[in-house]
Amino acid sequence: MPRAVKTRPRRYFEAVREAARDLERIHSQLAQGVPRQMEEVLRGRERADKETIGRALTILYGRDGEGGLCAVRTPLYATVLSERYVNCQTWKQIAQGLGCSTNWARVVGNNALQAIDCLGLLDGRDG
Repeated sequence: MPRAVKTRPRRYFEAVREAARDLERIHSQLAQGVPRQMEEVLRGRERADKETIGRALTILYGRDGEGGLCAVRTPLYATVLSERYVNCQTWKQIAQGLGCSTNWARVVGNNALQAIDCLGLLDGRDG
């Protein structure tokens, strides 16, 4: 199994994954009903989480869905990172979806994060 190095893109996308998980928890709490004051707090967190996830999707797919990492490398890179960090899938689930080994899915994910770093996509460059 490839060793995960804590790069800036990896830390960023781990924060995206946490925002996606938080968004799920928020939606669950709101569906159950909460006091008005708590709802305001949850709505604020919901907006922040959606912004975080939206920025990540822009990095992966561009503003129009045809840019970002997907356009400058391969759509596979964007798909793997989106499934892992936005959809919160495990490496095993991603591998099954792609019809590959878990190890290969991890390698693709690591390569995608390295590409984001090399291309400066976290810094707002379009690639």
